Amino acid sequence: MHEPHINSCFEEDEEGARASRARMFAHAADNNALVLPAHLPGHGAFAMRRRGSGFEVTDWAPFACT
Repeated sequence: MHEPHINSCFEEDEEGARASRARMFAHAADNNALVLPAHLPGHGAFAMRRRGSGFEVTDWAPFACT
């Protein structure tokens, strides 16, 4: 999260992925919204905040397995 402008080797549209990630992270940080990652490690949703020119995870909201 510290460098959301960096893409993985799997991005088909690198500029689009970078722009989408920046919008999503900014919205989540500015609106106290949870992020539900599809391609990031973890076991649930997370809250984030701005940190310098990037973002950081502040808390995980784990999914319960029932």
